[in-house]
Amino acid sequence: SGPDIWLASSFAYSVDGSYVHEEFGYFNETACFKGKPWLRIRYEGRWRSEATEASNVPDSVSSVAVDVVSVWLELAKDQVCARAIDGELQCMQTNETMSAVCPCNGWDWSTEGNEPRRRNVGMFCLPHPQCPILHEAFLHQTHHLYFKADAYRGCFSPTSTAAARPWDPALEQC
Repeated sequence: SGPDIWLASSFAYSVDGSYVHEEFGYFNETACFKGKPWLRIRYEGRWRSEATEASNVPDSVSSVAVDVVSVWLELAKDQVCARAIDGELQCMQTNETMSAVCPCNGWDWSTEGNEPRRRNVGMFCLPHPQCPILHEAFLHQTHHLYFKADAYRGCFSPTSTAAARPWDPALEQC
C-alpha cells in the first residue's frame, strides 16, 4: 500500500491549432487542493480535425489528431512525504526517482532552493534511452481522440496512437 496519489489535468485546443496539456501530480488531497504539485508535465503541440473512420460515430462527435512536439518535466520538490493508507509516513526522493526514470544525460534533477527543476525532454533528454517512457508514449507521436463539446462542457475519449480506433458509446451520454 503506497501513498495516496492525486492527479489534476488541464488542456487547451486553441483556434490557431496549438495544443497544451498539463498534468500535475500530488501526494495527497491537501496538496492537490492547495495547488502544490511535486511534478508537472507539460505537453505542447498542434491539433487538427480529422475524418471519423468508425462507421457508428454520431454526427455530434468530432475526431482530432494531436501531434506532440514538446514535453516539459518540472520537478518541484526533491523529497515528498505523505501518510500511507495504514497511517505510516512514507517519503520518496523524487529527484532520485526522476534520475532513474528520465536520466537526461546525467543532469541533476535536484531543485535549486525553492525553484523547481525544469527540463525539455526533446531538447535535453536525447537519445531515446535518456527518457524512454516519454519518448515512446508522447514525444513526436500523433494521438487520436473523439470529443463532443458545447459552449459549457466537453467530453473526450481516451487518446490512442492508432488512427482507426473503436467508438465508445459512453461519450454519447455527455
